[in-house]
This record gives sequence, structure tokens and C-alpha cells, in this order.
Amino acid sequence: MKITKTERAILVYNLKILKILKPEESEEYQQKIDILSRGFTYLYEEVLGISPDPEIPEETCKFAWDVLTMYRYINNFIRDNPDSEVVNHHYAIFPGFDASSESEYFFVAFIINERKDFSEQIEHRKQNDNFNSHCEMGYIYRRMLKKFEEFRSRINTVRKYLTEKEVLEILNAPSLNE
Repeated sequence: MKITKTERAILVYNLKILKILKPEESEEYQQKIDILSRGFTYLYEEVLGISPDPEIPEETCKFAWDVLTMYRYINNFIRDNPDSEVVNHHYAIFPGFDASSESEYFFVAFIINERKDFSEQIEHRKQNDNFNSHCEMGYIYRRMLKKFEEFRSRINTVRKYLTEKEVLEILNAPSLNE
């Protein structure tokens, strides 16, 4: 969704007014203000907002969202199978993105910490330096997502979970020579 800076500014000011007029909904309005002011285009349709900051492209936001969705399935497997070898895999916990070279993906910190869309990740903040991997992860996640997408249609139609074999294939995808 494309919105001019002027249109975005008007929407943010309107939300600030609503936040004052309806203090009982203050937190919800603040989230919408944050989405707009930080340029999270993937969530614009939810709030129809603006940002004086440069927008983060929708494809970037969608990629981060897809990575977190994949990790939700991995975390669900780990929660239900705590004795699995998956638990000790070095990619079993979402490492985040590199703050230095992948800062456009720090949208994830907002959707986890503030929106709580992927709240299961909150407990891992200290283990992964608040989602800063300190190394580039985009190419690793792309390989993992490619493998995850192979299983996704079965997850949605045949069953609601990943098997241990599937989780290990996803987690090992970055080291495969393809």
C-alpha cells in the first residue's frame, strides 16, 4: 500500500487525538502510531497509516513475518517434544537478524515485543541478544523457508504440525549443498 508522507502525517495526528480522547484504548492507538511512524508497510492495511521515516518495503516485512511463522511451527514442535534432538540444534531458537547489516528486518523486534504477534519468541530475547544475530541471517532463512514451504501445504491440509524429520530438514537446510 502506498501512502504519501502528508497522508501518513494526517493519520498519525488523528490517532494521537484518538489516543487522548479514548485513554482506555491508548495502547492500541500507540501500536498503530508505531506501525505508521516506523514504516511497517506490511501492517498498513490494519491501520491505514503514515510515517515520516522511510518505509520498509512490504516484501521485507513479509519475509520477516514468514520467518517468524516458520519459527512458530518449529517452537511448537519443540514445546511438544522437549526430548527431541531438535532442541539442541543451533538454529532451534530464532537467532534474529544482524543489527549492523540487516537493520531493515528489525521490524521483528516490534512485532514480537510490542505487538506480541509472535509472543512465544519473547522468552528467547536474552539468549539471542534481543533478536540481534550478529551475523547475516537472510540467506540462511531463505534456504530454511524454501524447505519449510515444501511442507507447508501438508501442514495446512493434512495436519497442523511439523514432524521431527521435517523440522530437522528445515534447520539443516542452510548447510545443504544445493
